[in-house]
Amino acid sequence: MKTTVENFRSRSEVIDERVERFLRSLVSLGGYCTIAQAEELKLTESNKQTRAQLRKLEWHGFLRRVAAYPVVYQITKSTTRHLERDSGARRRHSLETIQNRLLAVDFYLTARKWPAQFILDHEQKIAAFTRNECPRNALPKRAGQPYLRDEFLLWLPNRRLGIARIDQPHRAAITELLGLIRSFAPSLRYLGEGALELLIVTGSERRYYVYKRLLQHPKVQAAWPGEFEFAVRAHCLSRPITCDRKEQPRRSAACGRGAAAAAPNGDSQPHGSGVSRQTRWQNHG
Repeated sequence: MKTTVENFRSRSEVIDERVERFLRSLVSLGGYCTIAQAEELKLTESNKQTRAQLRKLEWHGFLRRVAAYPVVYQITKSTTRHLERDSGARRRHSLETIQNRLLAVDFYLTARKWPAQFILDHEQKIAAFTRNECPRNALPKRAGQPYLRDEFLLWLPNRRLGIARIDQPHRAAITELLGLIRSFAPSLRYLGEGALELLIVTGSERRYYVYKRLLQHPKVQAAWPGEFEFAVRAHCLSRPITCDRKEQPRRSAACGRGAAAAAPNGDSQPHGSGVSRQTRWQNHG
């Protein structure tokens, strides 16, 4: 046991303040990133150093490679242990979930350029509601407790709260949209008219237009207790990431495994973080 603890402490020495900030962001964003996303998250001072730093974190057991093209990294139990955070982001997920979480990172990288401030910490998300006289029992719940881990929360200009949820493309669009609206409709009673804005984010242009049509649907508009216009929006990100899930051997000094196979050339093909459809959030202020 002593050897294991000493080994973990020795590996943790490779994590400086910059790397820790990157890992904390990654946990809050769902636990996955591509090389291109790690560059945008400023893992290193220079993009040229990012690949080497990712391989170093993989070698020491703080990241694992879960897809071959593009190369996708996921946080590990060692990461959450070092950060002293319990997170389901380190668990194994389906390919659809991985792609959805990569889309979430893309949304974050795009939306942080808007006139808005992200709140990534779960307890702070809850506090953003409760400090504005919205009780905890009016929030979405899981196992009887407030649960906002599946949504992005942003402070918009004029102290409005923005809620963004990543589209689950395997579900019916109307189910996704009504689910988002019904999750937060109870809180509007306490926050007041115009205090809350909802955004459904998709990586599919086809789904985007489906959502645009659904926003005119009487059933959807009736689900929102306040003025519907401008309260609920759809947003489309261009060129979503598609993964080829071919896991490679993990290089971990902690568990004594062999070296990982070299990634194929061009494994960090840039994915689009650009926005193909403008939302009202980008123009606030």
